[in-house]
Amino acid sequence: DNDMQIAGSYQPEGKDAALNMEASIASFSMASLEPLTFGQLKDLRGAMTGNLVIKGSLDAPAINGDIRFRNTEFFSTYLRTHLALRDEVISFSSEGIEFKDFEVFDRQNNSIAVRGDINTSDYKTFSLDINVGAENFQLMNTTEDDNELFYGDVRLNTQTTIRGTNHLPVINMRLSLGE
Repeated sequence: DNDMQIAGSYQPEGKDAALNMEASIASFSMASLEPLTFGQLKDLRGAMTGNLVIKGSLDAPAINGDIRFRNTEFFSTYLRTHLALRDEVISFSSEGIEFKDFEVFDRQNNSIAVRGDINTSDYKTFSLDINVGAENFQLMNTTEDDNELFYGDVRLNTQTTIRGTNHLPVINMRLSLGE
């Protein structure tokens, strides 16, 4: 079941063009998104909830609020991997987008965790301060029939930092294959 409301206005005319909108998502079924993935994701379950307030202009929107994924699960047909987001939040503020202990779990309960910020004042230029960590996370579980070039049970160990900007990201990665 989907229960969401979007209310507000956009004044496109003149020097003072302005956004004034609020989105309230009491419950949005993730299964509703499955047709939009064109077969890349299957068995989508769970819900998204949250509230967002969008003000300002199209050139510099001010977005505040949270989007929460509750008991979300899906199967990636390309990677042939089952993934889950138990209770994960993406927060939006005047500084940008924040990931607080955002974790994605594989079927064996191993996680890949994203922590950090994507700072922006205009949603055009971004400053990156993101940390990614995983131990024995199942990234891929494909056969040669699925993809002749890349296949296998690939488990990932990583400690990664992403800094810089969207125009010049600086990625430092310690990466190894798991068992």
